[in-house]
Parts: sequence; structure tokens; C-alpha cells
Amino acid sequence: MATATIFIFLLYATLALCRSTSSPLAALRVRTDNDNSGSLKVNFSAGPSEPGTPPSLELVAARRALKKLKFLLGPEALLELLAGDIDAGNAAWHAILAASPPDNPDPTAPDQTPHVVAEIHLTAIPDDCAHHTPVNFTAYNFLAWFTDSAFNHADKLWAGHPEHFGLQTTPNTDGTMRAELLEPWGPVLTRSVVPRLAAVMPGGGVKKPFMKPLPDFPFQSVGEETLMDGTGAVVGDIHYSWKDLPGKKAGKACGVEGLLNMWMPSATPDNVKEGITQHITVEYYNWVKWAYDDIKSGAFVPS
Repeated sequence: MATATIFIFLLYATLALCRSTSSPLAALRVRTDNDNSGSLKVNFSAGPSEPGTPPSLELVAARRALKKLKFLLGPEALLELLAGDIDAGNAAWHAILAASPPDNPDPTAPDQTPHVVAEIHLTAIPDDCAHHTPVNFTAYNFLAWFTDSAFNHADKLWAGHPEHFGLQTTPNTDGTMRAELLEPWGPVLTRSVVPRLAAVMPGGGVKKPFMKPLPDFPFQSVGEETLMDGTGAVVGDIHYSWKDLPGKKAGKACGVEGLLNMWMPSATPDNVKEGITQHITVEYYNWVKWAYDDIKSGAFVPS
């Protein structure tokens, strides 16, 4: 374990050195066909048999390397390695909360407190929607894939974002989901838990007054995200909503639409809001794609 930790430290140190403006590497800008950031154009007349540009091939390799290192280290070693960043993140959130007006404890009261909201609106439309037998890719089936992955194939959720340093999901006895997370929200590494991510329904999750009604989204879930430092401080309120998109055949759904809102304390800085917005965008882009691929290939069969 010590060897692995030293390796990670050396990796970080090497990356930091390469990014330094005093490093000769920082002055080199190589431009490929899809990168116009520099003055050198690099072309390959022979190379890999699979299609792709050097940046896209690098992205695949980087994901593979990070996944391997994170799984070899394991959750406890990652917590130890990032302990200082976690403490700094907790301190940052408590400073944000201290500068924000508290929520009204009465959930039935009209909206009383300003919040910062990260909002992601996505649509995913399969190419085969015009076919007689399009892939059965609906909001219900995507959520079924997500739930199956959360409880039976955690590696799929972990792989959704390279900065998932911790992501553990377990079912609660009432059918809701518990999720423990360790991920950066922009510059703030956040160790948090969603004790109860619940569907909005009688006996289920209850939306807070500041959340949008969205009556045309039949699948909605809500949950408080709290720090895991023993204080239970709420740093985020999740409200994720999904619905089917109409297919080109009358009465046949094809594709999904999602509205993903994360409400945060009013003093949350813009770079934190932008950080979590980018994070959610990346992970759900990947999860939606993988769900479609698994449903199309038959690797996952919705029940």
C-alpha cells in the first residue's frame, strides 16, 4: 500500500511539474486535426487500426489508468490519501453555510431562502427512433438500469466520472437509496452522504418549497446531501426528474429527457456551482450512453 501511495504522489508531482510555467514542457503546444490551440500540426499516415484522434485515445487510456489505480488502492486508502483535502473541503462548506441564511425548518412554508442551483437539462434520442422496432430506451428503463448498476455493478457508476474518489450505493429497507460520495465540487473536495434518495410519491420523497413542480416529469427523486464530518450539515438538495420523449411512431416513446437540479446554500461560490454542474454533466452523459448500449445489446434487460 505504501508503494501505491508513493506512486500516486509521484504521479501528482510529475503532472504539477509539467503544468509549471517554468517547465520547458509547458512551452510545447502540439496541434492535431481537432486541436487549434497551437502552431504545430501533427498528422499520422499510419497508426492504430481503431479510429480515433490522439486526444480521444489518450482519454480512453486515462480513464482505464484511473479506474485501475482507484480500485487497486480501495476506498480506505483513498480516504487516507485525500484526508487533508477532505478536511479543507469540510471547512470550506462550513464557511459557505455560515455566510448563507438558514433554511426555514417548516417544509410546508412558502419559499423563504435564496439558493444557488446547478441545473442540467439533457435529452438522449436514439438514431433508430424512426425504425419499426427501435431500442426500448425510455425513462423507466434508464432508471431501471441505473438502479441495477448502483446495487449490482458499482464499477459502472464509479467509471462515470474520473473524479469519483468514492461512490457507494446501498438500498434502504423502505426501497430508497443511500449514497456515500467523495468527489470535487469545483475546487472543494466534498465527502457527503445522501441518506435517502427517494422517488416523489405518496409515502416517498417530499419536495422542498423551492423545487420546481414539473408535473410533466413522471419520474422525480429528491434527497438531502449532507457532510460526513459528523455535523450533518446540508450542502445540497437533489431534485432529479425524468420523462420519455415521444417517438416518431404514434404512441411509442423513444429517448429520455432529464432535468437535474442541485440546490446549494446561497453563498456557494460560482466556481463551486460550475464545478458540480460540469461533474453532473459528465457522469450522466456517460451513464445515459452506457444504459442505452446495455439495453440495445441485451446486456441489461429491463423487467
